[in-house]
Amino acid sequence: MTLHESYLDIIRFFDQGRTFTKFQISNHKLAIESGRYTNTLSDHRICVLCSLNAIGTEEHMLLRCTLYNSLRNHFLDKINSIEIKANLNDHHELLSSNNDKVINYLAVFMPKSFKLRDNTLEVLRN
Repeated sequence: MTLHESYLDIIRFFDQGRTFTKFQISNHKLAIESGRYTNTLSDHRICVLCSLNAIGTEEHMLLRCTLYNSLRNHFLDKINSIEIKANLNDHHELLSSNNDKVINYLAVFMPKSFKLRDNTLEVLRN
């Protein structure tokens, strides 16, 4: 039996689908995940991209981190315009949405966010 997630039928572009899937299964470079490989205690896996002093989780990236405010606001404005019945403050609810538009907006938001993240980290390193 093959596990098939419905979002794979909704997302139109392979790269967006790959990024969405990696986000879903925690195959990314957010602090919560990268800290596992450095044996950093989970409560010390702080996001270095904002001043919130919060753990760099999927929820933090998707809903809280100030680095992504502009991208997030654009994304949430689009979701608000389609009148879905979803709690926009619950990242699990957003990620498990069956609404095609929500999934597509997320699929666009995520790669842009990770690109912004990588570019910002590169600047911080130099």
